[in-house]
Amino acid sequence: MKTSSLWQVFIPLRKGQEEAVQDWLEDFFQTPACAYTAADSDAASVSVYLSEKPAPSTLAELRERLRHLPTLVRHARQGAGDVLVKRLTARDWVKAWQRNIRPIRIGKALLIRPTWDTTPPRPGQQLIVLDPGLSFGTGHHPTTHYCLQELVRLSRRGTATFLDLGTGSGLLAIAAARLGYRRITALDNDPEAVRVARANARANGVGRQIRFFQADVASYTLPRHPAFDVVAANLTDELLVQHAARIAGCAASRGHLVLAGILTERFPAVQKTYADLGLQLLRRRDRGEWTGATFGVP
Repeated sequence: MKTSSLWQVFIPLRKGQEEAVQDWLEDFFQTPACAYTAADSDAASVSVYLSEKPAPSTLAELRERLRHLPTLVRHARQGAGDVLVKRLTARDWVKAWQRNIRPIRIGKALLIRPTWDTTPPRPGQQLIVLDPGLSFGTGHHPTTHYCLQELVRLSRRGTATFLDLGTGSGLLAIAAARLGYRRITALDNDPEAVRVARANARANGVGRQIRFFQADVASYTLPRHPAFDVVAANLTDELLVQHAARIAGCAASRGHLVLAGILTERFPAVQKTYADLGLQLLRRRDRGEWTGATFGVP
């Protein structure tokens, strides 16, 4: 049987650059990117895999844009930001791609792994099996990772309720179900994301515990039942500011609002917006160029 070829576009980096460049490269090619970080050095890289060799004009544009990418400009080193192209067989590509997807542990509470990984959960650890795909949210990105950590920290088995604004792959909602949140609602404005999220929830045995539906944060209104104890909004900082009153209104009194997807340089504007609504900043975490924050609702 003939094996088709794929093309790897490979960008060597320094450790700490890969997360921001991964997001940027995904936007450029409109296809998922893989990040790799060496355990024994400061080397890292980001790659995309394409069915056709990129045109010279595309590579020229990519190199030009990379020269001005803030992440690389601020952390420049020799070789960082080079663009390399390599031809791979499909079999080689699958192995390389899967090798870069690592299981994720969120403390002692959660283990998130792809279907091809056999890492066993530790005693008391809840297992989530989720393959990377087009929908955002596998737990590797620092914004999703922060939300997962906060879900674990804020969980009160059998009592807490949860709303996921911009569910993507459904990971946060699935994690909430695994952690014992009792009423879980998740929405996304992308119908394909909602379809994938439902399928992921069913595959993890929690499909009946989560209400998924398509909606936009700009038009979403609370149903008749009470607001939620924990609300996660892993969106862009522009959306978090623009729709702050609507987002904050989803959280119950004395509840918690977990915000992510915020560029660190934009966090002061986000913080001020929610402080003006009477919310108190309780926790903040910066990782690379990204900030996650948890606010308390009076």
